[in-house]
Amino acid sequence: MGNTLLKYMVDSYERRNVAEESKQTGLPFITISREHGCQGNTLAHMINAELLRHKQQWDILNKEILHETARELNLPADHVQKVAAGLDRTAIDEILNSFSVKYYKSDRKVRRTIAMVVETRAQAGKVIIVGRGGAALTRNMSTGIHIRLWAPITYRLANMMERKGLNREEAFVLLSKVDLKRYKFQRDFAKDHGDINELFDVTFDCSKISLAEITKMVMTLLTERGIV
Repeated sequence: MGNTLLKYMVDSYERRNVAEESKQTGLPFITISREHGCQGNTLAHMINAELLRHKQQWDILNKEILHETARELNLPADHVQKVAAGLDRTAIDEILNSFSVKYYKSDRKVRRTIAMVVETRAQAGKVIIVGRGGAALTRNMSTGIHIRLWAPITYRLANMMERKGLNREEAFVLLSKVDLKRYKFQRDFAKDHGDINELFDVTFDCSKISLAEITKMVMTLLTERGIV
């Protein structure tokens, strides 16, 4: 999606202000929330492959959200990544960044732009949104299917050690940091909702159910809802 198209979509979104009734209609979409060590991106591609077999063309949106946000705000992508990850910025960071008007944007504006990108893309439909608070941001849209992947820490540690070549201590440190950042990010977008777990239609334990089995169950759900 080009920056011009994104700007048009965001501007259109702001003009309409998305009335509540419009949130109850529209095309289907899927959000995938995952604990670190559960393979949300892999699942998204597996579901998308099945949708293609049913002659449905869907998109997958993950890091592209951050790239589009960076372009929209004219900010470095790594800055947007840090804000999205929930990293705290120190007072000295704020002071130094404020000297460059071109690149200075508040964390709140970055998060607001991420939210608009996610919401606008969900309203357009036929997209699988991986992470980025997707379930929280689209909770008032009735056409979404919200999936959560989780697993015991022992499974996730073993998965990360195998896939990323880390030792157990390295995997544990990374897992703890990423889990906290993701929790804070989604919590911020779901402040008025209450229990984050209530956002999801279905939750899968990746230590007990394979991604292939999850894909089949998601496709069954899509079929039952008349989407495929």
